[in-house]
Amino acid sequence: MTDEKKCGCNAHTEESKIKRPGYYGAKRPIHGEVIAEVNARGGRLELSKAWSRSILKGEIHEIMLTPTAHSPGETLPGFTAVAFFEAIQGSHTVIGDKLHHNGEEVATLIGYEMNHMPNHMNIVFTANGEYPEFKLGDQIKIQ
Repeated sequence: MTDEKKCGCNAHTEESKIKRPGYYGAKRPIHGEVIAEVNARGGRLELSKAWSRSILKGEIHEIMLTPTAHSPGETLPGFTAVAFFEAIQGSHTVIGDKLHHNGEEVATLIGYEMNHMPNHMNIVFTANGEYPEFKLGDQIKIQ
């Protein structure tokens, strides 16, 4: 019996480094607006083991990008913090969700880092290519 059949999720397959639990169904998107531009590169960053996190309307969190895919609980060799956003519509995020910047899909959610909580959560995405430039007032969607 495969791991997938044991627990009922697809988190143990080798199809992709980004592993999304299969038991999550439809959910509404998180909509947000960039409230602060950031351009900070960092070294090692340990992702939380969490597969999902809720984001409430009005909360402010940080978007971080990395060029390579990782999974919850892994340590990133490097990252770039690109923006803080305020959630205009809250919802629930799950590993594998897509980040849209001004309507264009730019990255895939790979994890969370809680070092600055309760102030803000670092939400980490693998970029689809070149890192977009996030500007004050830009619109983001996570779904």
